Amino acid sequence: MFAMRHQQWRRVARRTRSLAFGLALAGALTLPLQARAQCVDGDCINGSGTKITRGHKYTGEFRDNHRHGFGVYEFPNGDVYQGEFVEGDMEGKGTYQYANGDVYEGAFKDNQPDGVGEFRYQDGTRVHGVFHQGILVGPGQEVVSEELPDSDASQTGAADSVQVRPWGSGGPAIMGD
Repeated sequence: MFAMRHQQWRRVARRTRSLAFGLALAGALTLPLQARAQCVDGDCINGSGTKITRGHKYTGEFRDNHRHGFGVYEFPNGDVYQGEFVEGDMEGKGTYQYANGDVYEGAFKDNQPDGVGEFRYQDGTRVHGVFHQGILVGPGQEVVSEELPDSDASQTGAADSVQVRPWGSGGPAIMGD
């Protein structure tokens, strides 16, 4: 039982670490761009507007020349964050959609998943739980959709079965591989 749970945690940990790295990198890249951004529409000081620079685009609310309130941030690689900002950082409720189709929806703090949220991967797997600084810390559950070969569902894209794998505070902590 423990070995199975440990393997599930390791798999989920690998996926969430890659998300955390991507969001941290995205946040680090946007900080120096803030100073060179050009306001192309509206009031980008204290109001609503659009700032664009080097392929990054933000449309939303501003306060004191910072992203503040609700907005949409589009990254040059095709990733999109839609949600709340506080003094330039992704903070509050939001949705981060990766160009590859993976999606995180939930709480953010300091440009990272922090609080209750859910990852939805393009393969149909969903991971719901508690995150801290971009890492899944639990408790939560993983929902895996599985298609069985030679079925009508595989032609329609519907899943033949769904597995729910819960874990709780008694599970192993997420550490490096």
